[in-house]
Amino acid sequence: MGHTIPFLQADDDTLLEPGEQFDLVIYPSRPFAPGERFLIRIAPPGGVPLTMERTVPPRITPVMDLG
Repeated sequence: MGHTIPFLQADDDTLLEPGEQFDLVIYPSRPFAPGERFLIRIAPPGGVPLTMERTVPPRITPVMDLG
């Protein structure tokens, strides 16, 4: 699975610091079907991972915000 992280409001280091924001853009290795569930896990070294579970909506468009 590929990904990019376009920074919205951040300095140019690789740390997410207080007040910084970014969008996570994910390119899955295979297409997801409508209704399929998937997990996104962000695991910082030595930190507590953040896991988000989402469901693909019935209609898929090229750009989606799954909040």
